Amino acid sequence: MKSVKRIGIFGHYGNRNLGDEAIIQAVMQNLKKRLPKAELVGFSLNPEDTASRHGVEAYPIRRRSPHPKMASAEKNDVAPGQVSSASTDSFVDRAKARIKKIPLLRNLARLCLSVLAALKSFFLEVRFLFHAFQYMKSIDVLIVTGSNQFLDNFGGPWGFPYTLLKWALLTRLVRARLLFVSVGAGPIAGTLSCRFLRWALHFADYVSLRDYSSQQLLREQVGFKGKTHVAPDLAHSLLTEQVKPTCLPESRRLNGLPVVGINPMPLFDPRYWCDPVDSKYKQYIGKVADFSQKLLANEYPLFFFPTQEKDQGVIVDILDILQKRGLLSAPREDYVLTSDSVDDLLANIAACDITVPTRFHGTVLSLLLEKPTLGICYYQKAKELLSVAGQAEFAYDHEQFQAEDLWCGFTKLVGDIDHVKEQIRHRNSEHTIAHDRQYSDILSIIN
Repeated sequence: MKSVKRIGIFGHYGNRNLGDEAIIQAVMQNLKKRLPKAELVGFSLNPEDTASRHGVEAYPIRRRSPHPKMASAEKNDVAPGQVSSASTDSFVDRAKARIKKIPLLRNLARLCLSVLAALKSFFLEVRFLFHAFQYMKSIDVLIVTGSNQFLDNFGGPWGFPYTLLKWALLTRLVRARLLFVSVGAGPIAGTLSCRFLRWALHFADYVSLRDYSSQQLLREQVGFKGKTHVAPDLAHSLLTEQVKPTCLPESRRLNGLPVVGINPMPLFDPRYWCDPVDSKYKQYIGKVADFSQKLLANEYPLFFFPTQEKDQGVIVDILDILQKRGLLSAPREDYVLTSDSVDDLLANIAACDITVPTRFHGTVLSLLLEKPTLGICYYQKAKELLSVAGQAEFAYDHEQFQAEDLWCGFTKLVGDIDHVKEQIRHRNSEHTIAHDRQYSDILSIIN
């Protein structure tokens, strides 16, 4: 039997989303602990970031456009004897103007450009798949994990679903093992997306979902009839024994009251969201600001922490509101706990006594560190997560909640903080047992 030498850790990570990176770090920690001789390889959206962050060799899961600086240099570089593009601009502009005046030529030109763009994209994809196939020959096992891998609200069927399908096919072609481990599902809207995902799952040697709602969606909407398991999100298996709380700024004059950490996200934000609604975004940050005002008025130490870069803009918008209300008694930066790594993020959460996350992994990591949590839930996955932890009463719908709701939940947590922490600690021990069982199943398959 061929011994396992190289294990690929695959996912849509590498974009500085520390929630996703927490999953990858947890998988690598546990595999190194159980298979110390195995060589781990990253498969991500940004292999350079993955190699630097996790200290592993890495490969891109999609073909990528040239770096903006490189593209600019190529555009401005004119070889000796070659006519500069600037000298032909006037001719091209005149030609375009004449074509636009003739409907038949205009439509024909658009059709030709569309066909050429499609052909170029096709051949670039074929070239990428050829190189990916050559690389995959050295891989023994491909483990697909990460946050919601089974979704199509970002990129449609040719985003996540197609990416998973092509790598599932490549894995089968090189006769490697394919495992989907504690993967989330939804939202999925397209019929083609369901077909792509169903085909990808057909090639899997093992499939587990991170919650029962994802399992149900895979069965009922995607139509996958194969065997599936349910195991907690892999970030729950992070090794946290060495986590030390961040030292909080002295300028905040901490007064012995519980420290509150708020983790907002760009819900409906036109700068980020797949289906943006500016009015809903403003309502969301307004309600978070109102809750923050109550905390500050009652002298609770308050900090904001992002789990990815896009959250920082939301924090700026909330701080703008609080500053206009004259509620900030220290420099703005002293209200923010920034993180460049998963370890930084864990240290920042550890410094808080109660957290109010909107990000799913802001909630996961808060519970992992036994922090009483008020969850602003934008999908069913977050509500189910808190429910499993015995904290269903502290799960609030992202559109329906009011600042007063959070304040009532907060005062209840403050009055019962030790009991709530004990409930969370008990659930965490159950997660540990479930993960140990799943890692044992994985090892039995890849060995």
